Amino acid sequence: MQENSVRVSMVIPLGKPDVFAFFADASNLGCITPPELRFRILTPLPMGTRIEDTVRYVLPLGTLGRRALPVVRAQLRRIFAYRQDAVRRILSSRASLPS
Repeated sequence: MQENSVRVSMVIPLGKPDVFAFFADASNLGCITPPELRFRILTPLPMGTRIEDTVRYVLPLGTLGRRALPVVRAQLRRIFAYRQDAVRRILSSRASLPS
């Protein structure tokens, strides 16, 4: 199975604070999403920030690589558990976050 990707970039003649403020407001996502994708916000505004990651990967070596899948999944779970703990710890001084 081959993993594919598309990468695009652009330069906006604004400073990071202005650009971040735009993207930080979830209601702005609808105006930058093609209409055929029917973007909608399901959670009433204002809302918190959901951090969600999807890792797509292909293990090499066919059957041998598939045997390593449980180990790779465990490593990914450990990495993202660490990330969640770190985000809670770092941001806890700025807001009350659930443990």
